[in-house]
Amino acid sequence: MYVPLAPPPVQDPSPLAPSSVQLRLFCPGTSPAPMTPGDGLSPQMRVSEFLPIYIACRNDRRDQQRPLTRQTRDSLAGAIRRWVEITGDPPLRAIWDEDSCRAFVRGLKDRFPKIALETIRKECRQIQSLLDLAGPAGPDNRFGPSELGLFGAIPGHAGIARRAPTIPAPRSDDAERETKPFWTAADADAFRAACCWARRPRLPGQNCPAAAWWLAAIDVVQGAGIRRRTLLAFQRDWLDADRHLLDIPGAAIKSGRRTTIYASRLVREAIARMPTGQTVFPWPYTIGLVHVEFRRILSFSMIPQAKREKAGFHCLRRGLGDQLAARDRQTAQGALGHADWTTTREHYTQAATQALATGPALEQLAEEILAGRVESRGSRVES
Repeated sequence: MYVPLAPPPVQDPSPLAPSSVQLRLFCPGTSPAPMTPGDGLSPQMRVSEFLPIYIACRNDRRDQQRPLTRQTRDSLAGAIRRWVEITGDPPLRAIWDEDSCRAFVRGLKDRFPKIALETIRKECRQIQSLLDLAGPAGPDNRFGPSELGLFGAIPGHAGIARRAPTIPAPRSDDAERETKPFWTAADADAFRAACCWARRPRLPGQNCPAAAWWLAAIDVVQGAGIRRRTLLAFQRDWLDADRHLLDIPGAAIKSGRRTTIYASRLVREAIARMPTGQTVFPWPYTIGLVHVEFRRILSFSMIPQAKREKAGFHCLRRGLGDQLAARDRQTAQGALGHADWTTTREHYTQAATQALATGPALEQLAEEILAGRVESRGSRVES
């Protein structure tokens, strides 16, 4: 059982007193101005209270980092809720060492036993980013409060700023990596055969049975490697039928960057046979029912039981990455829209494929992939 963390005994309270700390927020291109008590910056602030300041700094267009997307803000809010529930949201001055932060990691593991390791790592990184901003200003923290930051000085060493504490996030090799299914073309065909059992969505007046909706959706996801959110937001005018390209706006992409995807024949035919309007895959229900219906169809399929665990649309995306990586890793990385090959290698390829993945593609190999493999699977480039 975890109780709210109590502030540790302070040997020298004077460096930590709000009145003795000149707090300023650094903004690029401007002169830092002293903060007043009314600005709300104080060592007594809590992480949840510091969140709006973090979002405002990240959304400043003068910062070199990309502004936070709505999904990232929602994810941050979720991490803060868990932080408050587990630690009680102590003041920043009370979070002074790794022992204070270690309770958060233990709480995530104990209170949420089904939470994935990567989710724990992500939420630890998110809380860490807030703590880093609250630390002393410097070359790596241009927006941070100046001098002592919000963590004050080291007791007994007035004027030496205490750095932001580090959350000991678990590493990927601290636990066995969870097994995620990779669907092959045969698995996708087995799922298509079970789509006749689909009940949702029901679209009155659009002459689009539920089975036809799912058949087209599987073709688009398998052929283009898009995520579920992009599928449900899919607009018909994204397709340039003459150039065989899909122009997807950043609002529909996880990375938030406008993306151009090669539209294979599989994708073009699936879009053409959908009798819906501008929104190609309308879903008049909650987002959670997509997965519920997916699991229901899956229960009627002949897909092996081992590949049904934790199955979803992402199984097709992982299958696409695994098949492309077997030919060329650069093509697989570009097709999935990843900025780093490490993400593709660790989460979208199997061990046998990782040994086959090679370096940058030769021009001849790239043309072969575009003419052959990509014609049936997909490729993308970001702009």
